[in-house]
Amino acid sequence: MRVSRRHADFPVRRVRNLLHGRTGYRIETDWGRVGVLEGGGHICEAILKVCGELNPLWTPPWKTIDPEDYSPSRHARLYGPPPDGRLLAGIAGHSLSFDHFGPPSKEEIAAGRSTHGEAPSVKWKLQPVRNALGPHCRRAQPCPRRDYTSRGPSHWILASPSRIAKSRPET
Repeated sequence: MRVSRRHADFPVRRVRNLLHGRTGYRIETDWGRVGVLEGGGHICEAILKVCGELNPLWTPPWKTIDPEDYSPSRHARLYGPPPDGRLLAGIAGHSLSFDHFGPPSKEEIAAGRSTHGEAPSVKWKLQPVRNALGPHCRRAQPCPRRDYTSRGPSHWILASPSRIAKSRPET
């Protein structure tokens, strides 16, 4: 596959108010733009210039917050209690469900895990990568059990599949 443009032609910018005052990353091209929230990695906007400012991705009717700012004692009434509250606090657009889909077990809830895995509940940051074809995002805090990255808005790359495969039993 030949790439006609380098990713440097379409710089990724950190945006302070991508959605509800939340920080994220936006790539703007000649055809439109895509926005990804730093908190949870949700793809919250996909706008084609030929369609004006129409965003086909879902925007929650409530004000969202970054999932890492969710506290059950302060936010359970608005977003719900664990395990769903942290996810619902920050969800928007296309939600990431990784390393599992659905609710965690009782033991995982007790350990602080959220619905649909860790990806939609952690902070993401842009990471420069040499010889990459596009922008590269990685979890902001290292995790001893999981290490995963995303290239662009839809291609997941598992950085250490052996650790991921062993970290959660199949259900």
